[in-house]
Formats: sequence, structure tokens, C-alpha cells
Amino acid sequence: MDQRSIWRSSELGRRTSDDQSCLYSMTPDEDYIIDFLGGSFNEDVVVAGGFSGHGFKMAPLIGKILVDMAVGGKVAAGKYEEEIKHLKLGRFEGNPRGNEKGFEDPSSP
Repeated sequence: MDQRSIWRSSELGRRTSDDQSCLYSMTPDEDYIIDFLGGSFNEDVVVAGGFSGHGFKMAPLIGKILVDMAVGGKVAAGKYEEEIKHLKLGRFEGNPRGNEKGFEDPSSP
């Protein structure tokens, strides 16, 4: 029995019938990552992530962008430059929080 089950048993007075945890990826600024890996890989590897459980609704467009980037390299990525410029991996260099938001994050200290 894990800690959650023990806590629920003591709080509810009975065992739960099912216990399931969920994991999803999220960037510090809650924006996606769509970019080339860079470094020694240059534009040979395309990365995408940080969709925090709601990226599925964007899957058709993101899939098209990723295929174009993988097949056409930086030239193909150029046609999406305006749309994906704030999703670049490099936004965390020197700024671990990423993109600034136009509102205050209630969870930040």
C-alpha cells in the first residue's frame, strides 16, 4: 500500500477501490517547446514537448509543423517562424522561467 492509499484509508475510514496517478510534462512558463535540438545535431533532430496534457487538441497543426521541420529543415521551419518563435528551446537560456506572461502567476512567490 502506498502513502496515498494509507492517507485515504485513514481519512475516509475505508480503502479505495482503485488508485491511479497521472504524469504530464510542463515547461516552467507553460508554453510548448518546438525547435531543433541544435548542438552537434544542428537541425537533424526536431524536438517537441511540454504539452501538459492539453497538446492533443493542437496535434494536427503541431504534427504538420514537425514533419515540415524534419523533412525541410530550417527553410521549412522559416514559414512558421512567427508562430513558433516563442516556443524555441533557447528561451530558457539565461532565463529559467521562459516566456514572460502579461499576468502575474498566482503560484509564484
